[in-house]
Amino acid sequence: MKGGGNSFCLVTKFELRTLSVPAVYVGEADYGDSVRSKFLDAVFTFAVNGSADVKAAIVPIVRWGSSQGGPTYNTWLFYNGNQSSPIALQNFTAPNMTPSSNTFSYRSMYGWTQETDPPMSQIHGFRQRFYVTSITASLEAMSIIHDTYFTAAEAQLSNVTNFFTGVAFMPISENYIAAGNDRGGDPMGVDASKAPYIWIEQSLSWPDPADDSKIEGFLTSVNAEISSKLESLGVMSPFLYLNDADAGQPVFEGYPKQNVERLKKIRARYDPHMIFTDLMPGGWKIEHT
Repeated sequence: MKGGGNSFCLVTKFELRTLSVPAVYVGEADYGDSVRSKFLDAVFTFAVNGSADVKAAIVPIVRWGSSQGGPTYNTWLFYNGNQSSPIALQNFTAPNMTPSSNTFSYRSMYGWTQETDPPMSQIHGFRQRFYVTSITASLEAMSIIHDTYFTAAEAQLSNVTNFFTGVAFMPISENYIAAGNDRGGDPMGVDASKAPYIWIEQSLSWPDPADDSKIEGFLTSVNAEISSKLESLGVMSPFLYLNDADAGQPVFEGYPKQNVERLKKIRARYDPHMIFTDLMPGGWKIEHT
């Protein structure tokens, strides 16, 4: 089921195995707008080295809005333990990068949601698009994606009222992939031997439907330009994470061919009349791959 999309069934029940973690170190560090090189280097270094500490995690995001100048740099920091300065996260703290604000503190995960939920309420009703690019970890490729994306955004979207975007550079380690493969198999078939990867998620938000065509044009042109620039580096990975992909992206085409064929056989067995393929709107359909 994992990674299979919505071609098979409706899930009506989950059974979850929980872990007892009363408190963790978690929070967001903001660095302002003048740390581009240090920020990208810190993310790359974490992908290569820091992610060996399985208690540490980051969500590094570069943000830009039509009402601001250059992009700003932020990171959600996480450490599963009562340790305020873990070695794995040291590049995201002083003296390497000194945050202008930092909420990294020891608390429950619920306590953290009380910090993150209120800002989300401010964009209720906004329109949203997502797009994902997957690469093997490369600082040069990360720099190309960053510069190409935000240069184009400023040129094409500065006149879109209340538009804002974030580009998350998500490090994906070999440990992370292996942990996802240890229960029941994985049709996505991400090659752990080529890790670490960086999954780059573009998220775009804007309020006015009249601007939809501008967003569409931007996504098409900027990602064609990014792909063209990255082609010679040999860093592109075919896998596209379902949760971050745009509607037109070839998600299942990035799976191993034999896994796609098996998914099609499962679909044919459990839904021979193709109810979920033909009558369930949205998502990617395995039969159309």
